[in-house]
Amino acid sequence: MTALTPLQKLWLTETVRLREEHAGPLEDLEANRLARTAGGDVHRIVGDGHRGTP
Repeated sequence: MTALTPLQKLWLTETVRLREEHAGPLEDLEANRLARTAGGDVHRIVGDGHRGTP
């Protein structure tokens, strides 16, 4: 899997934000656990998107 570009990170973050605004929070505890197990840093990626900086 290739790394996400800054634009892709921002796009995904906004997609999740809009979905949660419409339908409520996602149940993402399991996805976060799997990402951490695989060596990903979910909070850093999402944090970058929320600040609006790629």
